[in-house]
Amino acid sequence: MAERRRAKRKSISYYIQVMDSTTNRVIGNLADVSKVGIMIDGRQPLNVNEEVRIRMDTTPDVANVLHIDFIARVRWCKVDDSA
Repeated sequence: MAERRRAKRKSISYYIQVMDSTTNRVIGNLADVSKVGIMIDGRQPLNVNEEVRIRMDTTPDVANVLHIDFIARVRWCKVDDSA
């Protein structure tokens, strides 16, 4: 299958947990990032087109703030049957 992404993605070498800041539920871990999006490895599927309030706690070697908060829209979700 041909790659459809237009923005180059960067793999993350840090363990960064991604949470829903509204419910404080762990969504998963940050897998990669680009100028236009992120990929999260998680255990539960998210609903496509759902808006999620994201919080990522950071460390001093990653950022000079304690956490990053933003609203994200789920563009696609695929369950990994091998997990």
